[in-house]
Amino acid sequence: AEDMANITQHCLEEKVNFGKSTLNELQIMLETATGMAEQVAKALENNDADLARESLNAEVRIDQNYEVFRQENVERLKNGTYSVVASVYFLDFLTKFEKMGDHLTNIAQGIMKVQSEIAKRET
Repeated sequence: AEDMANITQHCLEEKVNFGKSTLNELQIMLETATGMAEQVAKALENNDADLARESLNAEVRIDQNYEVFRQENVERLKNGTYSVVASVYFLDFLTKFEKMGDHLTNIAQGIMKVQSEIAKRET
């Protein structure tokens, strides 16, 4: 989270203009990652392997969007509708969201593993 705050601060200081489509893409990534984090937190709180498993769908969406949005970024650069500075920061944000998804996946998989081991002991 500190990295994201630092990137945001640099963007504000440098008055980076992302444009409407880029901000929309960042919003999609934010909402997906936030939703996943909420699901994983609830799964952890309730020891809910099913909810943890369900949260993995968000990781798939994060990874898919990461690839699509990266390609969109390249197209904006090719078309000259986007600055190199904005592109670098955008890619940095995308990478951070993708890593968040990876970390949340590890937690979700840990919940599923623990619940599986508990179920085995109970049988």
